[in-house]
Amino acid sequence: ISFSGGNGVTYSGFVNGEDASAALTGTITYAGTSQGATVVNSYTIIPSGLSATNYDITYASGTLTINKAALTITASDLTKTYDGISFSGGNGVTYSGFVNGEDASTTLTGTLTYTGTSQGATTVNSYTIIPSGLIATNYDITYTAGTLTINKAALTITASDLTKTYDGIPFSGGNGVTYNGFVNGEDASAALTGTITYTGTSQGATAVNSYTIIPSGLTASNYDITYATGTLTINKAALTVTADNKARCFGANDPSFTFTYNGWVNGESITELAAQPVATTIATAATTAGNYDIIPSGAAASNYTITYVNGTLTIYALPAATLSATEGAVLCGNNATITLTASGNYTYQWLLDNSQINGGETGTLSLTTTGVYTAVATDGNGCTANATNSITVSRILPPTASFTFNTYCENTAVTFTNTSDIHTSGVVDYTWSSGDGQTDNNTDAHFTYTTPGDFTVSLTATPQECPLLAATSTQIINIASQLAATRLTTINTTSGLPTQLSARNLSDAVYTWTPSTGLSDVTIYNPIATIQSSQEYQIQMVFPSGCITTDTLLVNPTIRYDIIAANAFTPNGDGTNDVFRVNLRGVKEFKFLRIYDRWGNKIYQTNDPAKGWDGRYGGVLQQVGTYIWNAEAIDTNGQIIQRQGVVTLLH
Repeated sequence: ISFSGGNGVTYSGFVNGEDASAALTGTITYAGTSQGATVVNSYTIIPSGLSATNYDITYASGTLTINKAALTITASDLTKTYDGISFSGGNGVTYSGFVNGEDASTTLTGTLTYTGTSQGATTVNSYTIIPSGLIATNYDITYTAGTLTINKAALTITASDLTKTYDGIPFSGGNGVTYNGFVNGEDASAALTGTITYTGTSQGATAVNSYTIIPSGLTASNYDITYATGTLTINKAALTVTADNKARCFGANDPSFTFTYNGWVNGESITELAAQPVATTIATAATTAGNYDIIPSGAAASNYTITYVNGTLTIYALPAATLSATEGAVLCGNNATITLTASGNYTYQWLLDNSQINGGETGTLSLTTTGVYTAVATDGNGCTANATNSITVSRILPPTASFTFNTYCENTAVTFTNTSDIHTSGVVDYTWSSGDGQTDNNTDAHFTYTTPGDFTVSLTATPQECPLLAATSTQIINIASQLAATRLTTINTTSGLPTQLSARNLSDAVYTWTPSTGLSDVTIYNPIATIQSSQEYQIQMVFPSGCITTDTLLVNPTIRYDIIAANAFTPNGDGTNDVFRVNLRGVKEFKFLRIYDRWGNKIYQTNDPAKGWDGRYGGVLQQVGTYIWNAEAIDTNGQIIQRQGVVTLLH
């Protein structure tokens, strides 16, 4: 920057304590070579411009000295990766100290050069880069060295992969290595030292799997070595499992399937199998005779790839024998004999109720015993089979014929109930005879006799499979005469008044009165009737012979106007006579029913004839005793009816 002005002045000569502010006038100014000076040098600073009344002013020049500025030139650091080429030159410089916006292009002369240990450096290390050669008029230059760093080049050593088939022998060593990263045409022989070795899970590996091959053991001055793992792959060895051929009879369980192996290595055997093979076949116990594949599968071995070869299952047909009984399969009576025959050219074992019959090995069997007969046939392959059928031999014994009957009335169907014992006679046919020309072939018979008298009834039971064992039972039945019905004399009575009725009193009859309207009992010959209007009764009388006679009786009541009541009741909750009510005769309107105790206190009242006194007052059951009642109503002629009486309350 161009200089102007000065740096102030000093005074020498003031007297009596005066100073510039009191003794001087004017403004100080500066001249000399310093004004406008810029570059390094020495310049004059000449003051002037002041005046003083009392002083004779002399001006003395000062000096402006401009010194060089400090400038530091620093070589830029450089880092490179080893490439085998000798280094020369530098990486440029940086400047620190330029003023007023100046730079190297305007203030520096000369040519930048480099020296130091970096020049010609090749191998990995750190080296100095020393700059020089520049000149500056206004700057005092200081040089600072930079650093050249040569780092190791990256070298990757990769173990080569190896694939082998399982042989049961432990693996050792490796499969060589490959290199990636050599520079300037170098190779392992020139750049590496040491001996390559191998570690990792591959060392000593035997079983099928993938394992690591890890290389190591090499060194290099100029290379940073990284080892890449290779892979040892041990693949499964081939093992063939063949299902052995087998044979069996139809319907039998499959034999135990066995296998033959081909491909074991290094003396190994089935102990190497993690899972034993199994064999299947589509053949079942119900599969017809023929040849069928035995299909092996399911074996597992970590070191073997298993291939399967099918075997053959031969199924032999079973012998086929049929049993027959040309004489039938029923023994008629206790001493009968029949013969059974088995078909086919086989040996046999006869069985009765699943137990072997000694000596029964031929195709015929003579027997006298009941039961289920079967035979087991055996053919030349040793296959056995039950005969296709069994024969159940039964014994028929004569039935015991018997029967009962329930009625014996003329012109009424008589039911004859069969009670024959046929439990050892098989299916039985029946023949009934009524004794008057009627017949029936059902189990039970129904005959109607049109005239009374004695008749001989017979039942014959004939076994279907042994007709010669038929049995007959006979009984005499006495058919009774039917009693004629009659209309009894009409009975006249008062409406609502209990009236004794009477039918014909026959000691062996069972009575039923219909309808039951107003009757005290419909099963006796003399019930009591309480009715309001005329009623005709049918009186049915049933006799032990089954004969039924029905008489008729007409009962005619006449209407009487009245209020009547019972003289006692028992409000004990048993459902019988628990409530005291009045009964109305010829009444069209009921006025009231009142109850008084023996002291004349009214304890109950109602105007509903359907209701009555339950023996309680204020919810409390009253004491045993007599109580007074009175009632009032209007009859159908409009006349007032008043009645009173006493009633006894019993517990």
